[in-house]
Amino acid sequence: MTGVRAMRWPERRTAGRSRSGGALGVALGAALLLQGCSLLPQTDASPPPPSVKPAAVIAPEPETTGPVEIKAAQRALLELGYYEAGVDGIVGPKTQAAIRAFQKDSNLQITGDLTRELVETIVNSAAGARQRLSSFTGLAQPVYEAGDRFHYSDGSSETVLSQDGGRVVWEGSDGTRRTAPRNFILPPFAWYGEHGSGSAEAEAAPDVLWPLKPGTETRFSVSATTMATAASSEEIFELWHCKVRSSTRVSVPAGSFDTLPIVCTAFRQPAGPKRNITWSYAPAIGHFIRRAEKVGEDKETAVELVAVELGGQDWPAAARAGLDWAMQHALENEASGRAVEWESSALPGHIEIEALADIDYAGSENCRRFAATRFDAEGMKRVYPGVACRSADGTWEVPGEQDRARAELP
Repeated sequence: MTGVRAMRWPERRTAGRSRSGGALGVALGAALLLQGCSLLPQTDASPPPPSVKPAAVIAPEPETTGPVEIKAAQRALLELGYYEAGVDGIVGPKTQAAIRAFQKDSNLQITGDLTRELVETIVNSAAGARQRLSSFTGLAQPVYEAGDRFHYSDGSSETVLSQDGGRVVWEGSDGTRRTAPRNFILPPFAWYGEHGSGSAEAEAAPDVLWPLKPGTETRFSVSATTMATAASSEEIFELWHCKVRSSTRVSVPAGSFDTLPIVCTAFRQPAGPKRNITWSYAPAIGHFIRRAEKVGEDKETAVELVAVELGGQDWPAAARAGLDWAMQHALENEASGRAVEWESSALPGHIEIEALADIDYAGSENCRRFAATRFDAEGMKRVYPGVACRSADGTWEVPGEQDRARAELP
């Protein structure tokens, strides 16, 4: 960001309260083009004789890449999350698609061609991602705040009702409530809802795999009891194997983030389909941004993060209303590139709101990405990103269930 405008918004409720809980502010930068000219004395202004032709200008051909450079680019694209095929040193269709995606996200000319200069750019980008993620080594488990709401691509959402030590109480948009460990790879202690209830226990330490470090792995067992009705129940026993993979960059509706993937395989005993579950954990957000699951030979299904609504369940009403007003104002009026700072005398620290690019999402052209960054009194920060669309009444809201499966991201 190139600038920050400080604002102290009215701590009063106004029309157009955002359900998205995100927002923006952005900094406009202007580039200055310096152009110089020089005049040389001409001793003979007459044109050259007709027989004299100017020499043809031949553009130098771009340096070609060999298998070694191609493999380096493929490994880096794999690490950045653009490439999912083998590292074979051949520029095939999948490699070209990954190159084009990288060029698009990096604001480069989209050609799909791999030059030595582009190889260096891709490799350096992967190295930068590794360096950024190295600062997350040693992180404790995710920390949530009452009121945090996570919106997903299938139209569902989950809200943190409370947090007590290592236990978090969640409520889903379908009304299901579950009490679960902060360590999201472990099963919930208990859950209940319209479609049944149950309980589970894992033979593992509450902080298993944390702090996350690529290459770390663990094994544990899970025992569970599920009840569809009061008269029917099922006992489940599974063996789990989980491993933290190398850092990679993952793009979801809420944006692109550096992540540490956690890959788990669950084997149901004595016999049953194998399940493969992958969580892409984004340290900047403190939560996973993508969860993919494959059961047996079925097709993999995945849910991705659309938005995170900032907590504030325990805030004074005036502070909550003031932030909502600021979010709505930023999304409606602020241009991309400018950050707006909001604070309240009732809360420690401050929040910076950024309105990001306009996007076409779920068939609507009136959508924007946003990011709210909260800085606490000690200077620690957490990002609350997302997508919001302008509704018919002029308010900005996170796309919900009616918009799932229709998202068209740039």
